[in-house]
Amino acid sequence: MSFSVQGIKDIAKTFSPSQIISGSALGIDIGTSSIKIVQLRKEKDIAVLESYGEIELSRYEGGALSPEKISSALMDLMSEIKTSSKSAGVSILSSSTLIFVVEMPTRDEEQLKLLMPAEAKKYIPAHSGEVMLDWFKMPDVESQQNVFDAMNEGSSVAPKRQKILLAAIYKETIGTYGKILKGAGVSPRFYEIEASSGARASLGATTDTVLIIDLGATATKIYIVERNIVRVLHTVKVGGNNLTKALAEKKQLDIKGAENLKRAQGLDPSLEPELEQIVAEANFVIGSYREQQKKEVTQVILIGGGARMMGIEDYLKTKLQLPAEVARPFNRTKGPIVLEGSLHDAGPIFANAIGLALRAVGM
Repeated sequence: MSFSVQGIKDIAKTFSPSQIISGSALGIDIGTSSIKIVQLRKEKDIAVLESYGEIELSRYEGGALSPEKISSALMDLMSEIKTSSKSAGVSILSSSTLIFVVEMPTRDEEQLKLLMPAEAKKYIPAHSGEVMLDWFKMPDVESQQNVFDAMNEGSSVAPKRQKILLAAIYKETIGTYGKILKGAGVSPRFYEIEASSGARASLGATTDTVLIIDLGATATKIYIVERNIVRVLHTVKVGGNNLTKALAEKKQLDIKGAENLKRAQGLDPSLEPELEQIVAEANFVIGSYREQQKKEVTQVILIGGGARMMGIEDYLKTKLQLPAEVARPFNRTKGPIVLEGSLHDAGPIFANAIGLALRAVGM
């Protein structure tokens, strides 16, 4: 099992090198409102979909949602969708992770091991004993035509300064995840921040600069991915639950009725104030990246439950003045033809779980 920033040989450039799981493997996405699982196996160069499913955590609340209750939900879901594997890649909530890009003089790996803990103190508001640290030397993209060649072969001319992707996660968070998974009988082979998993499933291998908007239940994650590396990560405390509540108040409906209306009719003018917060943050992220990196975002990809709301794709395309589309991550797998329609619709919700499972089987 491992936690680290970037897998040197991993084409999606996410957390540390981890043993590829032979046979079937799980991608487990434990969110704030539900758990999603995808089980894949690799046949030649094809990711075969064996099972997938979601379970709402609200069924298990009845007070504080303890690790034991989440373990029970996880076991129930695995039983319901009849998973056969116990080996998994597991996502870590972006809100539990701190990511920074730092610039420092070129150093070799041994020197970085000595320097990075002190460098991290400048950016991470926590005692070094409270967090797990890791870092990744980002390729010198200005001098490398292909970032994947740079990762595998190294740069022939070392730049005077180098950019380091630095990540930290609280040890307490990893401990909680470990307790949940142990209670469910799951063997975690690696942990990965959800932004990396979502990018892998939604983009594959690309050199483009893309803005991914993950419209979740309680928050929206906005992140920029360039050359398959998550460069910037922001969170807005506006999610699907906020939209449902706003619609309920405007239409004088209960929450269930508002949720049903939202799913049936899609984007409603009464949701504009909440959506404007997401648009404002997205524009800020795009503008800041343009100013700091002198690079333009070329496309917007939507994932998460909110990405299924009718009208959201055109709305964001208009507001952000960029091409926008809903991710279809199940397209990276081979599943039963009879499920094509269901998989097409469910794809945005399962992006993180698919990305985890793809990595777990070596795709």
